[in-house]
Amino acid sequence: AAAAPTGAYALGGQPVLLNNDNGWSNVARFTTLALARVATLERQRQGAATMAMARALKKIETRRKQDALAALKRESCLSGYKQARGRAEDMLSKLQQLVMSFDLEADRLAEGIIQSTLMEAESSDLNLNFVPRI
Repeated sequence: AAAAPTGAYALGGQPVLLNNDNGWSNVARFTTLALARVATLERQRQGAATMAMARALKKIETRRKQDALAALKRESCLSGYKQARGRAEDMLSKLQQLVMSFDLEADRLAEGIIQSTLMEAESSDLNLNFVPRI
């Protein structure tokens, strides 16, 4: 029974012979290619990380803009409400002043009518007193 192949022979390749210049050149070339591949993968990973960070920052920026606009809208609504309330209070105070002045004029007018009615009643009572009874 033959022993199972091990090492480079198991993969079907030839062993690397380092006792000549071509062997060392092959090792140097392989190492250079492997390091170039590692450097490329590192650049790609760094680029992907940079893009992920950029996307995260963009989301944060968008969220902050939305929050700021919402706060601005809330403040605008509150400001509009405060202005409308102030105008309504001013109008209400003017209306109260108008009602008070109308009440005073109406009171004076009613007092005048009552006084004139009483004076007419008194004068008619005096006239009735002088009328002879039959």
